[in-house]
Amino acid sequence: MYPGKNVKILFEYRGVVEAALDKFPLSKIVQPKTDQQPAIIEVETYDTGAMMWLLSQKDMVTVLKPEWFQEQMITTLQKMLSNYQ
Repeated sequence: MYPGKNVKILFEYRGVVEAALDKFPLSKIVQPKTDQQPAIIEVETYDTGAMMWLLSQKDMVTVLKPEWFQEQMITTLQKMLSNYQ
């Protein structure tokens, strides 16, 4: 994982939950995935590497907390979108 600021992130995940658990060894499932609901996963990790992985998961991820990290995700996605306008 890339270095950065240590952070605890809460996110919804619609992909294969085991992939997220493998990527973030210090993680726990807060809410299991069902047919109707995504899994909610809490991870302790570094912000830079986490953002890179979360962005690689496309629309299968929604960051819930912390708010400052969620805002960084939004800003990054807006910058990415502007590359195509």
